[in-house]
Amino acid sequence: MNLPVQLHFLPTYASWLNPIEKVWKMLKQDLVHNHPLLIGSMC
Repeated sequence: MNLPVQLHFLPTYASWLNPIEKVWKMLKQDLVHNHPLLIGSMC
């Protein structure tokens, strides 16, 4: 049986391909915007 499957190799860590990374980025930006004193502790 020959299935039409293509393999796509991804980098070890591809944050731009991981949707949850966008959520974490927005959450971090929101926290820093609302609480400027947290900037040093989140980096």
